[in-house]
Amino acid sequence: MLLIQRYLRFLQVDPRFLGLVFLLSYLLVIKNRISAGMISVYTLTPEGPVFQFFSALIIFSFVRLGLNTFYGKQHQPLPWQRTIGPSLAGLGVYLVMVSLMELGVAALFGNIERNFSSTLVVQRNLSLLVDAALFGGIYLAYSYRNKVQNYQQELAELRMRQLKNQLAPHFVFNALNTLDELIYSNSQAASLYLQSFAELYRGAINHGGAPLVPLQQELDFANHYFVLSNARFGENFALKVTGTEIPEAYLPPFSLQLLIENVFVHNWATQSKPIYIHLNIKAHEVEVINTVAAKQRAGRSGIGLRNLSAQLQLLGGKALRVEQNEAEFKVSVPLFAHSQIGKAQNV
Repeated sequence: MLLIQRYLRFLQVDPRFLGLVFLLSYLLVIKNRISAGMISVYTLTPEGPVFQFFSALIIFSFVRLGLNTFYGKQHQPLPWQRTIGPSLAGLGVYLVMVSLMELGVAALFGNIERNFSSTLVVQRNLSLLVDAALFGGIYLAYSYRNKVQNYQQELAELRMRQLKNQLAPHFVFNALNTLDELIYSNSQAASLYLQSFAELYRGAINHGGAPLVPLQQELDFANHYFVLSNARFGENFALKVTGTEIPEAYLPPFSLQLLIENVFVHNWATQSKPIYIHLNIKAHEVEVINTVAAKQRAGRSGIGLRNLSAQLQLLGGKALRVEQNEAEFKVSVPLFAHSQIGKAQNV
């Protein structure tokens, strides 16, 4: 039973799919028998369908080996065009191995001349090609559809976790408390604070469900979040944005806000020793760099970074790069091109 489960995980199929394949094998064998004029009690016997079914499993295995060899455990679904080459390579190996096995059996029993005449070789190879194309195509279509569905589900779960983690009720509660204090102490600052708070929520509503948002939009959102958080923590943090404006650059929503939030959560800033946050925009990434004054009891779970890293992998197989030393902490977030938006929205 354990061996069967491992084999199913290797093929990345469920038992219902294999049940349908066995039914198809049964119907194909019955059709071939009827076409050959074999209409008797033996027309429905199962030995032929069982052999056909195991041949289909072997074909599936070689297609999977071809995909794994060329692409490994690729998380994001590949364009279907890129799966054809590895699949054909796997099927080619299957055809060669079957032919060699048949040749070996014929040699063992001394039947090479009888079983390997030119007519029989052509017929047998054509039959193998048809089986390989039929079952290989079915498996490839099923695998691609299954991969896309799993990818969409994982991405949807990531989005949901992201939205739940962002602007959580405790943050809203703290923001309103800060606003209440500013109303009595500094009405002008309270007005600016309220504007940033409104812009923050508007941004969350506008692009919270999108897989990718424009870089400038995310910078504006992160800036509003910084204003709110800095007011709450005593204006002891400083934010600087440098680099060249890239109008066609995109990144996951809330990614910069998450990294700025981590700076506030994990560092202790004072007037004499403020914390500097630097967003450095480069051609293919945004560097989020901050000076370090770590809180002794700050949480170190890293859930936010792991979720962001997983989201980047899902969206395009890109990696989040983290570098740290005693003086500063840097996270590099890769940027996406405009051409990648459609691919992200279709997953």
